[in-house]
Amino acid sequence: MNNNKILKEEYIVLNSIANSQLDAFNEISQLAYQKNLITDVKEVVNAFVAREKISTTGFEKGIAIPHAQSEFIKQPAVFVWKFNNPIEWKSVDKSKTKVAIAIILPKDKIADFQIDILKQISLKLLDSSFVEKIKSNDCSKEWIVKNLLFKDVNAKMNIDAEKKITKTLVAVTGCASGVAHTYMCKELLEKVGPELGYKVRVECQGQRGKEFDLSQEEIDNADLIIFALDIGIDESMYYDKIVYRVGTHSVVSNAKKVILDAENFKKAELWKKANKKKHKSRKSQREALAAQPDFIQAAGKGKPQVLKHLLSGCSYLIPFVIFSGISFSIIIGITKGIGGATFAFKGTWADTLKEITKLQLGAYTHTLKILFLLNSLVTLGFTFMIPIMGAYIAFSICGRAGLVSGFIATWVLCHPGLWFDYNGIFNLTITSAKKGAVGAPAGASWSLFGAIYAGFVGGYITKYMLKIRVPKWFAPPMAMIVIPVSTTLLTIIPAAFLLAAPFGWIMCRIDHGITYLGTHPSVGWVAGVVCGLMIGFDLGGPVNKIAVLVATSLIPTVEHGQLMGACGAAIPIAPLGSGLASCIFARKLFNKNERAAGWNALLIGSMGITESAIPFFARDTWRSLIPNMIGSAVAGAIAYVAAVSDHVGAWGSFIVAAFGGVQSTANDSYFGVVWYCLAIVVGAFVQCAIYTSLLLQKDHLFKKHALIWRDKTIYAFNKVKTTTKKLFKK
Repeated sequence: MNNNKILKEEYIVLNSIANSQLDAFNEISQLAYQKNLITDVKEVVNAFVAREKISTTGFEKGIAIPHAQSEFIKQPAVFVWKFNNPIEWKSVDKSKTKVAIAIILPKDKIADFQIDILKQISLKLLDSSFVEKIKSNDCSKEWIVKNLLFKDVNAKMNIDAEKKITKTLVAVTGCASGVAHTYMCKELLEKVGPELGYKVRVECQGQRGKEFDLSQEEIDNADLIIFALDIGIDESMYYDKIVYRVGTHSVVSNAKKVILDAENFKKAELWKKANKKKHKSRKSQREALAAQPDFIQAAGKGKPQVLKHLLSGCSYLIPFVIFSGISFSIIIGITKGIGGATFAFKGTWADTLKEITKLQLGAYTHTLKILFLLNSLVTLGFTFMIPIMGAYIAFSICGRAGLVSGFIATWVLCHPGLWFDYNGIFNLTITSAKKGAVGAPAGASWSLFGAIYAGFVGGYITKYMLKIRVPKWFAPPMAMIVIPVSTTLLTIIPAAFLLAAPFGWIMCRIDHGITYLGTHPSVGWVAGVVCGLMIGFDLGGPVNKIAVLVATSLIPTVEHGQLMGACGAAIPIAPLGSGLASCIFARKLFNKNERAAGWNALLIGSMGITESAIPFFARDTWRSLIPNMIGSAVAGAIAYVAAVSDHVGAWGSFIVAAFGGVQSTANDSYFGVVWYCLAIVVGAFVQCAIYTSLLLQKDHLFKKHALIWRDKTIYAFNKVKTTTKKLFKK
């Protein structure tokens, strides 16, 4: 970028009619808004005024250099304003100002940039011939552009930035799904790092496994290490290293802040380590704490470890549920096409064969047997997904040593036949309004809660047992025999003999409540609304993931693919609604880059990735958050009341329906696809309408646009009326 992009002829006004300092700031801000350099005229005017309150920007000889720095400024620029009538500016020599050279800068622009421009302009003003020329009536815009800035400021900035890259930053990224956030974090860190003086190397740990692997040498030589992870990983290469840990959502929201927090965190850890031995008494520790440097307070806290472990288990569950969900939907669809809506596979092939004979489907026996076997294989994914989640929660906590206790304990808690039932005191059988009595395995399983209990209890028991010091000769049997056996038994025995049956009874009641909601539309919409609100709240963040995780874990149980149906319909609402607003219905309220982001949101949102709405959330948080939550709640409520069932966990939008993952819980038909798509369309348009209205209200354009739409509607109505009359006359 050169100076002609910072200072253009169109940024110069040679005959301003401003009569006051405030008038001048308004004129400059209005022009900046027209040139798409700022987003809010009033806020930039306030920034100019706030700077004047610190000290006057009026120099000698009728020249002023006002400057403003604000988050509402998108690009740096220099404006030159010549007044027809000199105005009062509280100048140093008390003279009135004839020429104002105004500078606007984004909030996050580095200070060197502002200093360099001011230095250049100040040096120019020392030249009396330059001052007289710029104040004279024969001074042209072309002359000002050519002579005001004698250096290429941005080129200098880039050279300086390259010189400042003397440090190295390594990072590891990985989100629960292993797709969107994983690579977004990599891109953002690689973009922001050089601005802060870092050469950046990022390793991704997503659904493809490790990519862009970091070497031990790179890790050892790194000045800063960041883990942007929602999952647990093998950290053996990072032993004794200072690592700053955050979730992927933090990096996507503000990558620069994450790096700065990581710097403060490292300083804090080094300071604590250096001072730990000096302060042994409590009094000495309190005094040291009171005198701690500012960077201790500024150090980021990172990501809560409990949530990281939970999402780590979820990330390993997702491939199982996607495989089983899509395959199950396709197989059931083919089966219904052959045997009709009433046909269903039974528990064994012998029972299924009786059903085939009863419905006179003997001609399709071999085909149905193949489908039965495929269905049995596919449902293994549903069977193993919760134990896998428990195993990898434990893995996230203590590494591979926790896998066995997490898996086996979760398996036990998901199979009530393995519990001590207190001689039948707890009745672990519930009644479904549609399907009669449901046995304990469906109604009483701990499901998600079993994975959480086994993963955390088994993981932390294993973690602390690994810290026990033993003689070297006993280390191999300790790791291979003692720890796996003892940790697994310590996790299973209390659960199976004490906790399983009481909590299983609670799960029966919860199961019954969810089933009741699914069969009573008058109150069932509440579940859909709650799911939608959580999905729309933080665009792939912790609240969103908790809703999806709970819904996914309930897919294998009776009728509860319905809860995932509500979540699946809510997932794409934020990006689709924002895309519709920015690209179609409110194009003029967005700049070119934002409209491009809108098309991206429409495309990626239709594939079920909520994170594509983040640019709009960052642009105007509250005006985006409210429509996101309302639109998602509407979609979730429609899908739940319509008994839509989604068998593909942790995923939503139209692509799930295209894969055959959506059905109707009410009659096991694909009519649910229609309601599912309708829920998404309605939710997206509701989000778009509210979002557009709030943006119009922000820019005080609501009334103007309402009148325009009213006039267009009246015109269209009159046109139809006139055309109809002509047709009837003929």
